[in-house]
Amino acid sequence: MRKKRTIAATLCLLVAGACLLGVLYYPQGMSLRNVPAVSTTATNTPSQDLAVISSATSSEASSTSTEVGSTSEKRQVSTPGRYIKVVNGITYEVVTTPAAQEQGLSGRSSVPNNYAMLFDFPKDGTYGFWMKDMLVPLDMVWVTSSGSIAAINSDVLPSTYPGVLYPPIPIRYVLETRAGFAQEEGWHVGTVLTLPVS
Repeated sequence: MRKKRTIAATLCLLVAGACLLGVLYYPQGMSLRNVPAVSTTATNTPSQDLAVISSATSSEASSTSTEVGSTSEKRQVSTPGRYIKVVNGITYEVVTTPAAQEQGLSGRSSVPNNYAMLFDFPKDGTYGFWMKDMLVPLDMVWVTSSGSIAAINSDVLPSTYPGVLYPPIPIRYVLETRAGFAQEEGWHVGTVLTLPVS
């Protein structure tokens, strides 16, 4: 009987610990809206791919962190699922977890030159993005698993929210950069990028 109680108590502690971790990694204030991913026409049936939408409140986006961008603006880069790599003179902030991807570039008052946030998804899919809580326009670059650009949405304005953008084909990566960066780099559909991914 005592052994059963010990096992039950241990299980309760494990469940409580898992709940605590869930609260820490997915805070209640997160403003993610899980919109099912669909093709470019809204009348199609939603697929089961997760639609990752760049969103978070400004207060969440400015929590403790290592500096990225201007000296006056601090951002999270040392949290799980988020790291920095420089390739060919471009600083990539790579986000790999749903929590980091949900936050995206939300709440940032500027996006530096030669910078891109790289959304690295676990598999190809039709991922949807919106401009919730964005303060500046962006270029969104949709990239296949081979590193080839499938599409570019240039100068996407914050006012497009609550509209959701989707790639024309399943993709593996999405780059968010400051508006005009893709054109300045000479990127176009078919350009193959060297990305800091394994």
